[in-house]
Parts: sequence; structure tokens; C-alpha cells
Amino acid sequence: MVCYHNEPGFEDQKEAKDIELIHAYNLKIQHETIRISVCDRLEHFLAIKRVPERVPEQSLLQRPFLSPSYHPKPYLPPAASTASKIKFSLPSSSAPFLASVTTTTTTTTTSASSSAVSTPTPTADTEPAVPAVDTPPASSADEPEPEIDALAATVVTATAIAAAVASTSAPVTVAPASISHILPGMTTASGFTQPRYATTHSIGPEFEDASKRLFLCYYENYVETVKAEKEKVADGTAFKKMPFEGMGNTMDGCFNYAALLSRLIRIQEALSAETRGWMSDSARWISEDTTTAANLKRQYEQAREHFRDVTDATVEVSLVDNNPFVWEVVVFGKPMTHYDGGLFRLQLLFSDRFPDVQPRARFLTPLYHPHVTESGVPWYRPARTDDVKTHIVALARLLDEDPSPDPLGHVNAAASRLCFGTREERKEYGRNARRCANRSVEYNV
Repeated sequence: MVCYHNEPGFEDQKEAKDIELIHAYNLKIQHETIRISVCDRLEHFLAIKRVPERVPEQSLLQRPFLSPSYHPKPYLPPAASTASKIKFSLPSSSAPFLASVTTTTTTTTTSASSSAVSTPTPTADTEPAVPAVDTPPASSADEPEPEIDALAATVVTATAIAAAVASTSAPVTVAPASISHILPGMTTASGFTQPRYATTHSIGPEFEDASKRLFLCYYENYVETVKAEKEKVADGTAFKKMPFEGMGNTMDGCFNYAALLSRLIRIQEALSAETRGWMSDSARWISEDTTTAANLKRQYEQAREHFRDVTDATVEVSLVDNNPFVWEVVVFGKPMTHYDGGLFRLQLLFSDRFPDVQPRARFLTPLYHPHVTESGVPWYRPARTDDVKTHIVALARLLDEDPSPDPLGHVNAAASRLCFGTREERKEYGRNARRCANRSVEYNV
């Protein structure tokens, strides 16, 4: 990983020390990626209940992806004067995150017993308040506006608005473009300190489904990684702080691979239960003659005719119990390939939300391939996600074409190491693939 080399201060470190720090940095990045980007996200999508994380309040902005049950009170700065203008001009380096923020709040004068803050108006009996000698004069419009940190600007601006609302009963005017950008992981308005995964209303079914399908593809790699690192790092070991961490940019915490492993297993079980639920619900979808049921019936007839008319077709398609939501596909290995003479059965299970939710594919016959997990989950890309025929074509090409060197699709670690290894390792991969094709016939008898 080269992310450590891109951090500030790396050029000031000694080579020997950098090697140690790079390893420590990669370990905690890997741990937190699985914990946050994988476990937290999938548990939210699947509504899996988990124990909330205990995160100190000062770490709130350092970790935007917190447990949905964790909502600390935002810091409210002292209330401003009755006619105050809060204006922040940020440096150009902060432009991608925040724009220049201008908020003008105007409050009406209230009685002396009111809790709202107001500026006393001078009368004939009272003299205007004179600032103390040590008090610096108020800045004028001609003076340069102060530049502040982008993160601080976001917090102060949002909390200043909240403070103005809380300190007066009069209407508060906020320009629509007062806050044009929010830091990643935060939401606007009163929930600006809430984690992103606590309010995911903007995430569509396509993103949620893609996250689930990718988890099924990489699940075995996740488990293998967690088990391997668990033997190297004891749970409870604190993350090593990097030289460039500080000033609100830190990653605190400790390793807990045992918890990660149990969370990964629960997510996989929940996804398997969800897929089984599609099969049980399909009877109701068929009886209700839903739009998806009619669509899949029509696509099945078109796909069967297509593969029957193609002379060099190596695919047979059928429905399980005449159920349009459960397809069975048989792929025959082509001559002059590693899978020559092989016969591989796979199953496609559909949700009633297809094509927004893609089918769950799984090889029922063991297939030794870099793009197929040991449990039979394939990594593939159809030409059109709404056309089942293109899904089948993409799956059949796994046996016809050489595996892609793109590591994104290497979901079988053992097969990938041999397939893209040395010359002798590639020979061993070919022997394993041909052995798999020979056994496939016996497996389907």
C-alpha cells in the first residue's frame, strides 16, 4: 500500500523507521476498512443488531461512521450579539469540502428577564458601553477576514446557527447556500453530527445490492485475512500513532479480530437467509402475477430460444419447478480449454425487485477458477444488468476465456496465486482446472 507514502511528513522519516511504520499503518487501515466499510455498512443494510461502540466525544469528528445509537450533544458556542454577522473565508485548499460561508442572523430585542442575548440600546440616562483598554476593537469590513480550518468552520457554522435558534424566539434567517458542502459522513440541519449510516435514505437499492453481492464474493477473502492477522496481532493491541497524525486527523482504537470474524459470519448467514427468503416468497409473487414475474417468464422464453438457435452454444437453461424466480443453467466446457468435457450447473435466484436487485448466482458444481469462490459464488460483469441472457453469457465466458488479471475479480485466492504465478505454478493451476472438469461429470451423475 502506498497511502502512507502520500501522507505529509513521510519525506522527513528515516527509511528503517518508515518500514516499521508502513506495516503498522497498513494493519490498522486494513482492520478499520473491514470494520467500517464492510461490517458497519452490511449490518445496517441487513438490520443486524450489534453492541454500540464506545467512542469518546472528542473522537466524533475523527470517526464519522459511528453506531446509530450514538448521538452526542453538539457543542454550542456562546450566543452572538443581536446583529451579528458570521463570515468565514476558507483557504483554497479547503474548496472541495466547503465553500465560503456567510450566515446573517437578526434577533429582536427582548425584555430583561428573557434568556435571549440582546445588546442594550443607549438612552439619555445611560452612556454607551466603552470597551476596556485590553479589548481589541471590532474588525471592520475593510479588514481581511480570518482564515480558519475547514473542519472547524463546518462545526462552528452549524453550531452557531443552532445557538441562534436556541437563544431567541424570533425568526432566524439563514441563507439557503449558507453551507454548501458538508464533510463526509455528516448530514445537514439538526443532524449534522449524525453518522452517515444512521440516515441512508438517499442510498438506492442498486448500491445496497452491490454491497451485498460484493460481500458474498469477497467473504472468504475477508475471513482468511482476519484469521491470518489474528495470529500476528493480539486483540486489544492499540493502534500505533503515525507521525502525521494529529490536529483532529487521527485514527485511534485497538485491534479486535475476534469481533470482526463473528460479525462477518453473522452477515454471511443473514445474506444466505435473505436469499432463501426470495425462494420462499416467490410462490406469493407468482400467485400475485407481479410485474417481475411476468418479465422473468418472458425473458426465460427468449433466453431458451436464443441458446437453442446458437450453433456453438455451450449453455442449457431451465426453470426449477417452473418457477421464473429460480433458474438453473448448465454450462459445458469448450474443447481446447482447461474445462474441456466438464459439465457445470449453476443457479440464479431472483428477487421481485429485479433488475434493481441483481440475481444471486452460485455454481452448484465445484469450479476451480480465480473468479469463483470455493463456495461457488462467481464474480462477473453482465453487459446489461436488466437482461438475464447477458448474465448467463458472462457466466459461461468464465469457462471459455482466460481469467482476467484484474485483482478486483480474484475472489479465489488459492487459484489466483497459481494462475498468475510462476510458470510452474501456472502449470499446476491448469492441472487443477482439468481435474475439476473431470470430476464435474461424476459430481452431476
